[in-house]
Amino acid sequence: MIFSKLLVPIDGSEPSRAAVRTAVSLAKDQGASIVFCHALETVALLHAAEQPAIDTGPAIEQARQRVSTLIDGAIRIANEAGVQAKGSMGEADAVPFIVAQAKAQAADLIVIGTHGRGGLALAFLGSTAQGVLRSADVPVLVVTAH
Repeated sequence: MIFSKLLVPIDGSEPSRAAVRTAVSLAKDQGASIVFCHALETVALLHAAEQPAIDTGPAIEQARQRVSTLIDGAIRIANEAGVQAKGSMGEADAVPFIVAQAKAQAADLIVIGTHGRGGLALAFLGSTAQGVLRSADVPVLVVTAH
């Protein structure tokens, strides 16, 4: 199967960096382009404050800047390998955002990193990769850090 556009959700973790490396290598081999994306879960930031008097604006702006830097770094890695890439950031829950981006960007493969947690850790923490696997309409390549 030949892929023409890959969607790669990133969060700066080691599994995410492994997904970037894998996607860039695959895209280079297949002549595909990449869309790096990140769902900024601002609702979680607002709930984390739990104090109505706290101004969360600076924290959200700082998070947006961090995500922008992450996306720019991933695009640079792809471009240095000769792969065309762009980025997308949205304020939403991760799984629905990733699935929607796959459709909106016409991606034919999602490459996503996972920490590989199982058992109770998975039950309590959930898994973005697992949610994407269940919800996506395109193939999903799950990458772990080595």
